[in-house]
Amino acid sequence: MHNVDMQIPRPLDDLVGRCETYCVAGCCGIEAFDPSPQEVERWVERSGSERALTAVRQIDELLDLVSDERLCVTSQRLNHMTFNARARRDLVELLAALRSGLETALGMDVSKLAEMDRTLREQPPAWALESWGLHGSPVRLDGGQGNAWAVDDVVVKAVETYGLAEWSGEELAKVRQRGFRLAMPIRTRSGQWETGGWSASYRIDGNVPDHRNRPRWREIIEAGRAFHRAVADLAPPSFATGGTSWWAVADRYAWNEEDLLLDPELEASAALLRPLLADLGEPQLVHCDLTNNVLLADGEPPGVIDLSLYRRPPSYAEGVVVADALTWHDADEELAAALGVPAAAVARALLFRIATTQARADDGAVDQLPEEARRYRRAAMTVVRMAG
Repeated sequence: MHNVDMQIPRPLDDLVGRCETYCVAGCCGIEAFDPSPQEVERWVERSGSERALTAVRQIDELLDLVSDERLCVTSQRLNHMTFNARARRDLVELLAALRSGLETALGMDVSKLAEMDRTLREQPPAWALESWGLHGSPVRLDGGQGNAWAVDDVVVKAVETYGLAEWSGEELAKVRQRGFRLAMPIRTRSGQWETGGWSASYRIDGNVPDHRNRPRWREIIEAGRAFHRAVADLAPPSFATGGTSWWAVADRYAWNEEDLLLDPELEASAALLRPLLADLGEPQLVHCDLTNNVLLADGEPPGVIDLSLYRRPPSYAEGVVVADALTWHDADEELAAALGVPAAAVARALLFRIATTQARADDGAVDQLPEEARRYRRAAMTVVRMAG
Protein backbone atom coordinates (compact mmCIF):
# COMPACT_ATOMS: atom_id res chain seq x y z
CA MET A 1 0.00 0.00 0.00
CA HIS A 2 1.39 3.39 -1.03
CA ASN A 3 1.14 6.52 1.11
CA VAL A 4 -0.46 9.58 -0.48
CA ASP A 5 -0.77 13.04 1.08
CA MET A 6 -4.27 14.37 0.36
CA GLN A 7 -4.34 18.12 -0.17
CA ILE A 8 -7.68 19.93 0.11
CA PRO A 9 -7.80 22.80 -2.39
CA ARG A 10 -9.80 25.98 -2.12
CA PRO A 11 -12.69 26.65 -2.17
CA LEU A 12 -13.36 23.18 -0.69
CA ASP A 13 -10.93 23.95 2.13
CA ASP A 14 -13.00 27.02 2.97
CA LEU A 15 -16.10 24.80 3.29
CA VAL A 16 -14.18 22.34 5.46
CA GLY A 17 -13.15 25.20 7.73
CA ARG A 18 -16.77 26.37 8.01
CA CYS A 19 -17.77 22.88 9.18
CA GLU A 20 -15.01 22.59 11.81
CA THR A 21 -17.43 23.35 14.64
CA TYR A 22 -17.47 20.48 17.16
CA CYS A 23 -13.77 20.81 17.98
CA VAL A 24 -10.53 21.31 16.01
CA ALA A 25 -9.07 18.69 13.70
CA GLY A 26 -5.74 18.76 15.51
CA CYS A 27 -7.53 17.37 18.56
CA CYS A 28 -10.43 15.26 17.29
CA GLY A 29 -9.61 14.52 13.65
CA ILE A 30 -12.63 14.22 11.38
CA GLU A 31 -14.90 14.02 14.43
CA ALA A 32 -14.33 17.79 14.71
CA PHE A 33 -16.44 18.46 11.60
CA ASP A 34 -20.18 18.96 11.24
CA PRO A 35 -21.06 18.29 7.56
CA SER A 36 -24.76 18.83 8.15
CA PRO A 37 -26.82 20.43 5.35
CA GLN A 38 -27.38 23.47 7.55
CA GLU A 39 -23.66 24.21 7.90
CA VAL A 40 -23.02 23.60 4.20
CA GLU A 41 -25.95 25.81 3.19
CA ARG A 42 -24.63 28.69 5.28
CA TRP A 43 -21.30 28.44 3.46
CA VAL A 44 -22.98 28.32 0.04
CA GLU A 45 -25.07 31.39 0.85
CA ARG A 46 -21.90 33.33 1.62
CA SER A 47 -19.65 31.89 -1.11
CA GLY A 48 -21.99 31.62 -4.09
CA SER A 49 -22.97 28.84 -6.48
CA GLU A 50 -19.86 29.00 -8.67
CA ARG A 51 -17.52 28.25 -5.77
CA ALA A 52 -19.95 25.58 -4.55
CA LEU A 53 -19.88 23.83 -7.95
CA THR A 54 -16.09 23.96 -7.91
CA ALA A 55 -16.14 22.38 -4.43
CA VAL A 56 -18.31 19.56 -5.75
CA ARG A 57 -15.81 18.80 -8.50
CA GLN A 58 -12.97 18.88 -5.97
CA ILE A 59 -14.84 16.45 -3.70
CA ASP A 60 -15.34 14.09 -6.65
CA GLU A 61 -11.58 14.06 -7.30
CA LEU A 62 -10.83 13.39 -3.63
CA LEU A 63 -13.42 10.61 -3.46
CA ASP A 64 -11.68 8.89 -6.38
CA LEU A 65 -8.41 9.15 -4.47
CA VAL A 66 -9.74 8.01 -1.09
CA SER A 67 -11.72 5.10 -2.55
CA ASP A 68 -8.59 3.54 -4.05
CA GLU A 69 -7.82 0.72 -1.63
CA ARG A 70 -4.24 0.50 -2.91
CA LEU A 71 -3.51 3.85 -1.28
CA CYS A 72 -3.11 4.87 2.35
CA VAL A 73 -4.38 8.45 2.24
CA THR A 74 -3.21 10.94 4.84
CA SER A 75 -4.75 14.38 5.37
CA GLN A 76 -2.87 16.76 7.63
CA ARG A 77 -5.75 19.19 7.36
CA LEU A 78 -8.27 16.65 8.68
CA ASN A 79 -5.79 14.89 10.98
CA HIS A 80 -6.82 11.57 9.49
CA MET A 81 -5.25 8.53 7.83
CA THR A 82 -7.00 5.66 6.01
CA PHE A 83 -4.96 2.96 7.74
CA ASN A 84 -7.86 0.47 7.76
CA ALA A 85 -11.26 -0.06 6.15
CA ARG A 86 -13.14 1.78 8.91
CA ALA A 87 -10.89 4.83 8.67
CA ARG A 88 -11.31 4.88 4.89
CA ARG A 89 -15.09 4.61 5.23
CA ASP A 90 -15.17 7.47 7.76
CA LEU A 91 -13.34 9.78 5.35
CA VAL A 92 -15.53 8.76 2.41
CA GLU A 93 -18.63 9.43 4.52
CA LEU A 94 -17.40 12.91 5.49
CA LEU A 95 -16.71 13.85 1.87
CA ALA A 96 -20.00 12.34 0.71
CA ALA A 97 -21.91 14.27 3.38
CA LEU A 98 -20.33 17.53 2.25
CA ARG A 99 -21.24 16.71 -1.34
CA SER A 100 -24.82 15.88 -0.41
CA GLY A 101 -25.09 19.15 1.49
CA LEU A 102 -23.84 21.07 -1.54
CA GLU A 103 -26.40 19.34 -3.75
CA THR A 104 -29.18 20.29 -1.34
CA ALA A 105 -28.00 23.89 -1.06
CA LEU A 106 -27.64 24.26 -4.84
CA GLY A 107 -31.02 22.69 -5.49
CA MET A 108 -29.70 20.56 -8.33
CA ASP A 109 -28.56 17.04 -9.16
CA VAL A 110 -24.79 17.50 -9.13
CA SER A 111 -24.32 13.97 -10.47
CA LYS A 112 -24.92 15.60 -13.86
CA LEU A 113 -21.83 17.81 -13.56
CA ALA A 114 -19.67 15.49 -15.68
CA GLU A 115 -22.26 15.67 -18.46
CA MET A 116 -22.40 19.45 -18.06
CA ASP A 117 -18.62 19.65 -18.33
CA ARG A 118 -18.60 17.65 -21.56
CA THR A 119 -21.26 19.94 -23.00
CA LEU A 120 -19.34 23.05 -21.99
CA ARG A 121 -16.26 21.84 -23.87
CA GLU A 122 -18.13 22.04 -27.17
CA GLN A 123 -17.99 25.85 -27.31
CA PRO A 124 -18.05 28.64 -24.73
CA PRO A 125 -21.68 29.76 -24.42
CA ALA A 126 -22.72 33.38 -24.79
CA TRP A 127 -23.45 33.74 -21.08
CA ALA A 128 -19.86 32.70 -20.24
CA LEU A 129 -18.39 35.15 -22.76
CA GLU A 130 -20.60 37.88 -21.36
CA SER A 131 -18.99 37.29 -17.94
CA TRP A 132 -15.81 38.82 -19.38
CA GLY A 133 -17.59 41.34 -21.59
CA LEU A 134 -16.66 39.42 -24.76
CA HIS A 135 -18.86 39.60 -27.83
CA GLY A 136 -16.75 38.12 -30.65
CA SER A 137 -17.23 34.73 -32.29
CA PRO A 138 -15.20 31.93 -30.64
CA VAL A 139 -12.58 30.24 -32.84
CA ARG A 140 -11.25 26.88 -31.64
CA LEU A 141 -7.48 26.84 -31.13
CA ASP A 142 -5.36 23.93 -32.29
CA GLY A 143 -3.52 21.70 -29.82
CA GLY A 144 -4.09 20.63 -26.24
CA GLN A 145 -7.40 18.97 -25.43
CA GLY A 146 -9.27 21.02 -28.04
CA ASN A 147 -11.08 23.00 -25.35
CA ALA A 148 -9.51 26.44 -25.86
CA TRP A 149 -11.14 29.17 -27.93
CA ALA A 150 -9.90 32.56 -29.14
CA VAL A 151 -12.35 35.41 -28.69
CA ASP A 152 -10.91 38.75 -29.78
CA ASP A 153 -7.61 39.10 -27.85
CA VAL A 154 -8.63 36.63 -25.13
CA VAL A 155 -8.39 32.84 -24.83
CA VAL A 156 -11.41 31.21 -23.18
CA LYS A 157 -10.86 27.64 -22.01
CA ALA A 158 -12.88 24.89 -20.35
CA VAL A 159 -11.44 24.40 -16.87
CA GLU A 160 -9.33 21.26 -16.46
CA THR A 161 -7.67 22.07 -13.13
CA TYR A 162 -10.00 23.83 -10.74
CA GLY A 163 -8.23 26.56 -8.81
CA LEU A 164 -5.43 27.02 -11.37
CA ALA A 165 -6.78 30.32 -12.69
CA GLU A 166 -7.20 31.74 -9.19
CA TRP A 167 -3.74 30.57 -8.09
CA SER A 168 -2.13 31.92 -11.26
CA GLY A 169 -3.88 35.25 -10.98
CA GLU A 170 -2.86 35.71 -7.37
CA GLU A 171 0.51 33.92 -7.07
CA LEU A 172 2.06 34.15 -10.54
CA ALA A 173 1.20 37.84 -10.56
CA LYS A 174 4.05 38.19 -8.02
CA VAL A 175 6.60 36.59 -10.39
CA ARG A 176 8.91 38.72 -12.47
CA GLN A 177 8.78 37.53 -16.08
CA ARG A 178 12.40 37.45 -17.19
CA GLY A 179 13.16 35.39 -20.29
CA PHE A 180 9.54 34.31 -20.73
CA ARG A 181 6.00 35.63 -20.98
CA LEU A 182 2.88 34.28 -19.29
CA ALA A 183 -0.70 34.30 -20.50
CA MET A 184 -2.18 35.73 -17.31
CA PRO A 185 -5.78 34.90 -16.33
CA ILE A 186 -8.54 37.49 -16.31
CA ARG A 187 -11.24 37.96 -13.69
CA THR A 188 -14.86 38.09 -14.75
CA ARG A 189 -16.64 41.41 -14.41
CA SER A 190 -17.98 40.15 -11.07
CA GLY A 191 -14.44 39.40 -9.84
CA GLN A 192 -14.37 35.61 -10.28
CA TRP A 193 -11.46 33.69 -11.82
CA GLU A 194 -13.75 30.97 -13.23
CA THR A 195 -17.38 30.90 -14.22
CA GLY A 196 -19.50 27.86 -14.94
CA GLY A 197 -16.52 25.68 -15.87
CA TRP A 198 -14.72 28.30 -18.00
CA SER A 199 -11.68 30.52 -17.44
CA ALA A 200 -10.09 33.22 -19.57
CA SER A 201 -6.60 34.62 -20.11
CA TYR A 202 -4.94 37.24 -22.25
CA ARG A 203 -3.80 35.90 -25.62
CA ILE A 204 -0.08 36.27 -26.25
CA ASP A 205 1.67 36.35 -29.62
CA GLY A 206 3.60 33.36 -30.89
CA ASN A 207 3.33 29.89 -32.36
CA VAL A 208 4.38 26.38 -31.39
CA PRO A 209 7.54 25.55 -33.43
CA ASP A 210 7.51 22.97 -36.21
CA HIS A 211 9.32 20.29 -34.21
CA ARG A 212 10.09 18.09 -37.20
CA ASN A 213 11.06 20.54 -39.95
CA ARG A 214 12.36 23.46 -37.91
CA PRO A 215 13.02 22.28 -34.37
CA ARG A 216 13.81 24.87 -31.70
CA TRP A 217 14.35 22.65 -28.70
CA ARG A 218 16.98 24.85 -27.06
CA GLU A 219 14.60 27.82 -26.96
CA ILE A 220 11.92 25.66 -25.38
CA ILE A 221 14.34 24.33 -22.76
CA GLU A 222 15.66 27.82 -22.00
CA ALA A 223 12.11 29.15 -21.63
CA GLY A 224 11.41 26.38 -19.13
CA ARG A 225 14.59 27.13 -17.21
CA ALA A 226 13.71 30.82 -17.01
CA PHE A 227 10.21 29.98 -15.78
CA HIS A 228 11.52 27.52 -13.19
CA ARG A 229 14.02 30.05 -11.84
CA ALA A 230 11.21 32.57 -11.47
CA VAL A 231 8.87 30.24 -9.56
CA ALA A 232 11.52 28.41 -7.50
CA ASP A 233 10.40 30.04 -4.25
CA LEU A 234 6.66 29.60 -4.77
CA ALA A 235 4.93 26.99 -2.64
CA PRO A 236 3.33 24.39 -4.92
CA PRO A 237 -0.48 24.62 -4.86
CA SER A 238 -2.47 21.60 -3.72
CA PHE A 239 -3.39 20.59 -7.28
CA ALA A 240 0.34 20.22 -8.11
CA THR A 241 0.77 17.38 -5.60
CA GLY A 242 -2.30 15.22 -6.14
CA GLY A 243 -5.12 14.59 -8.56
CA THR A 244 -6.58 11.62 -10.39
CA SER A 245 -6.07 12.60 -14.04
CA TRP A 246 -4.15 10.34 -16.44
CA TRP A 247 -1.14 12.61 -16.08
CA ALA A 248 -1.24 12.79 -12.27
CA VAL A 249 -1.43 9.00 -12.01
CA ALA A 250 1.39 8.58 -14.53
CA ASP A 251 3.59 11.10 -12.73
CA ARG A 252 3.23 9.25 -9.44
CA TYR A 253 4.03 5.98 -11.21
CA ALA A 254 7.22 7.49 -12.68
CA TRP A 255 8.32 8.42 -9.15
CA ASN A 256 7.42 5.05 -7.58
CA GLU A 257 4.52 6.58 -5.67
CA GLU A 258 1.76 4.57 -7.34
CA ASP A 259 1.49 1.17 -9.00
CA LEU A 260 0.25 0.71 -12.55
CA LEU A 261 0.13 -2.55 -14.48
CA LEU A 262 1.69 -1.92 -17.88
CA ASP A 263 0.85 -3.63 -21.13
CA PRO A 264 3.69 -6.09 -21.97
CA GLU A 265 4.81 -3.95 -24.92
CA LEU A 266 5.05 -0.90 -22.69
CA GLU A 267 6.62 -2.85 -19.83
CA ALA A 268 9.47 -3.92 -22.12
CA SER A 269 10.49 -0.27 -22.54
CA ALA A 270 9.95 0.57 -18.88
CA ALA A 271 12.24 -2.31 -17.88
CA LEU A 272 15.04 -0.77 -19.96
CA LEU A 273 14.60 2.59 -18.26
CA ARG A 274 14.34 1.69 -14.57
CA PRO A 275 18.07 0.87 -14.11
CA LEU A 276 18.92 4.35 -15.45
CA LEU A 277 17.01 6.26 -12.77
CA ALA A 278 19.02 8.44 -10.40
CA ASP A 279 18.63 11.41 -8.09
CA LEU A 280 17.65 14.56 -10.01
CA GLY A 281 17.99 17.12 -7.23
CA GLU A 282 15.59 19.07 -5.06
CA PRO A 283 11.93 19.33 -6.08
CA GLN A 284 10.16 22.61 -6.69
CA LEU A 285 7.22 23.89 -8.70
CA VAL A 286 7.73 22.91 -12.38
CA HIS A 287 5.84 22.94 -15.68
CA CYS A 288 5.97 19.35 -16.98
CA ASP A 289 4.41 19.82 -20.41
CA LEU A 290 6.51 22.41 -22.19
CA THR A 291 6.89 20.68 -25.58
CA ASN A 292 3.81 22.20 -27.22
CA ASN A 293 3.20 24.93 -24.67
CA VAL A 294 5.98 27.36 -25.49
CA LEU A 295 5.04 29.96 -28.10
CA LEU A 296 7.84 31.63 -30.08
CA ALA A 297 7.49 35.06 -31.71
CA ASP A 298 10.13 37.23 -33.34
CA GLY A 299 11.44 39.90 -31.01
CA GLU A 300 9.57 38.58 -27.97
CA PRO A 301 10.55 36.29 -25.09
CA PRO A 302 9.01 32.83 -25.35
CA GLY A 303 5.43 32.56 -24.15
CA VAL A 304 4.69 29.83 -21.58
CA ILE A 305 1.09 28.63 -21.65
CA ASP A 306 -1.20 25.84 -20.35
CA LEU A 307 0.58 25.29 -17.05
CA SER A 308 0.90 21.63 -16.06
CA LEU A 309 2.30 21.99 -12.56
CA TYR A 310 4.01 19.40 -10.39
CA ARG A 311 6.41 19.42 -7.46
CA ARG A 312 9.45 17.77 -9.04
CA PRO A 313 13.10 18.59 -9.89
CA PRO A 314 13.43 21.00 -12.85
CA SER A 315 15.54 18.53 -14.83
CA TYR A 316 12.55 16.16 -14.88
CA ALA A 317 10.52 18.80 -16.74
CA GLU A 318 13.40 19.19 -19.19
CA GLY A 319 13.54 15.42 -19.55
CA VAL A 320 9.89 15.43 -20.64
CA VAL A 321 10.76 17.77 -23.52
CA VAL A 322 13.62 15.53 -24.66
CA ALA A 323 11.49 12.39 -24.22
CA ASP A 324 8.79 13.93 -26.40
CA ALA A 325 11.38 14.98 -28.99
CA LEU A 326 12.81 11.45 -29.20
CA THR A 327 9.45 9.66 -29.15
CA TRP A 328 7.26 11.76 -31.40
CA HIS A 329 9.53 14.05 -33.41
CA ASP A 330 12.48 11.83 -34.42
CA ALA A 331 15.05 14.07 -32.74
CA ASP A 332 18.77 13.28 -32.89
CA GLU A 333 20.25 11.04 -30.22
CA GLU A 334 22.63 13.82 -29.24
CA LEU A 335 19.82 16.21 -28.27
CA ALA A 336 19.90 15.58 -24.53
CA ALA A 337 23.66 16.04 -24.29
CA ALA A 338 23.51 19.18 -26.42
CA LEU A 339 20.87 20.67 -24.13
CA GLY A 340 22.53 19.56 -20.89
CA VAL A 341 19.68 17.26 -19.85
CA PRO A 342 20.87 14.13 -17.97
CA ALA A 343 19.92 10.70 -19.28
CA ALA A 344 18.35 9.87 -15.90
CA ALA A 345 15.90 12.77 -16.34
CA VAL A 346 14.91 11.57 -19.81
CA ALA A 347 14.48 8.01 -18.50
CA ARG A 348 12.17 9.20 -15.70
CA ALA A 349 10.23 11.37 -18.15
CA LEU A 350 9.79 8.47 -20.58
CA LEU A 351 8.34 6.39 -17.75
CA PHE A 352 5.90 9.26 -17.18
CA ARG A 353 4.83 9.30 -20.82
CA ILE A 354 4.62 5.48 -21.00
CA ALA A 355 2.42 5.43 -17.91
CA THR A 356 0.24 8.19 -19.35
CA THR A 357 -0.39 6.04 -22.42
CA GLN A 358 -1.28 3.12 -20.15
CA ALA A 359 -3.67 5.24 -18.06
CA ARG A 360 -5.35 6.46 -21.24
CA ALA A 361 -5.51 2.93 -22.62
CA ASP A 362 -7.15 1.69 -19.42
CA ASP A 363 -9.92 4.22 -20.09
CA GLY A 364 -10.24 3.21 -23.75
CA ALA A 365 -8.70 6.44 -25.02
CA VAL A 366 -5.81 4.96 -27.06
CA ASP A 367 -6.36 3.73 -30.62
CA GLN A 368 -2.77 2.93 -31.62
CA LEU A 369 -1.16 1.25 -28.63
CA PRO A 370 1.25 -0.92 -30.70
CA GLU A 371 2.51 2.15 -32.58
CA GLU A 372 2.96 4.16 -29.38
CA ALA A 373 4.74 1.19 -27.78
CA ARG A 374 7.07 0.93 -30.78
CA ARG A 375 8.00 4.60 -30.48
CA TYR A 376 8.64 4.28 -26.75
CA ARG A 377 10.85 1.26 -27.36
CA ARG A 378 12.95 3.18 -29.85
CA ALA A 379 13.23 6.16 -27.50
CA ALA A 380 14.14 3.91 -24.57
CA MET A 381 16.92 2.26 -26.57
CA THR A 382 18.23 5.73 -27.39
CA VAL A 383 18.31 6.67 -23.70
CA VAL A 384 20.15 3.44 -22.87
CA ARG A 385 22.83 4.38 -25.40
CA MET A 386 22.96 7.92 -23.98
CA ALA A 387 23.61 6.55 -20.52
CA GLY A 388 26.54 4.53 -21.83
